Amino acid sequence: MRNYPPDWNTRRREVYERDSYRCQNCKAGGNSPRDIELHAHHIVPVSKGGSHNISNLKTLCKDCHNAIHTNAMAPTDKSRQSGLYRGGTRSEPEFDQKLVDFKWVVFLLILWIGLIFSLSWVIGDPLLAVSLSLLLCAIVGQYIIHTYGYYPD
Repeated sequence: MRNYPPDWNTRRREVYERDSYRCQNCKAGGNSPRDIELHAHHIVPVSKGGSHNISNLKTLCKDCHNAIHTNAMAPTDKSRQSGLYRGGTRSEPEFDQKLVDFKWVVFLLILWIGLIFSLSWVIGDPLLAVSLSLLLCAIVGQYIIHTYGYYPD
């Protein structure tokens, strides 16, 4: 072991015991150190000023520890999810791209209406601003219906 204090094994065991012999990332583990291979991970790396103090250590399983140090996808809570690794399946909610697109369109619509009303002061014709705003709303409304096939909530 490189540059570890002489009592490293004692500190490591204290961290495992404090964390109930469970990985603090994926919750794998059990009631004894023999249930799974555990590692003591430095929260703030020693190379970046972190210490070997117990407060700077947390328990990780071998898979999570390796993933952190290789910038891979770390396993997640094994008790709640299936398919834990890169390329595996996940049981997290699907990303609703249509909702994000709709919110973005509405944001841009509001921005354009504000711009049109601001320009109406420059042009000096508020009726023109109202007409352009209504036209823009109609165009965006048709775009939303055509793109999504429904009227969003």
